[in-house]
Amino acid sequence: MGAKKYLACVVNQLEEEDKGSIDWPVTRAANYAFLDDYQNAFNMLNYALEHQDLEIALWIRTSIFENLKSNPRYAELIKKLNLEKYVQLNK
Repeated sequence: MGAKKYLACVVNQLEEEDKGSIDWPVTRAANYAFLDDYQNAFNMLNYALEHQDLEIALWIRTSIFENLKSNPRYAELIKKLNLEKYVQLNK
C-alpha cells in the first residue's frame, strides 16, 4: 500500500471516529494537502484560524503546505494572519 493510500485510510478512520469534533486542525490540513484534497485542507486551515489555533502561524509557511501556495486561498490566509512580509506569495 502506498503512502497516500495509507494516509487516506487513516484520515477516513479519524473522520469516522470524531463524530463532529475537530482536534488538531493544522495536522489534518497537512494530511489533506498531502492527499491533494485542497478543499478540506483549506477548510481545516480556516477552522484553525477561526479557533485561534496558534499552530497555523508556525506551520503555514513550511514546505508541508507547498502545494497550496499557488491557490488564491493560501494568499488570503497569509493576509488574515498578517504574515505577508514573511511569505513570498505567487502573484
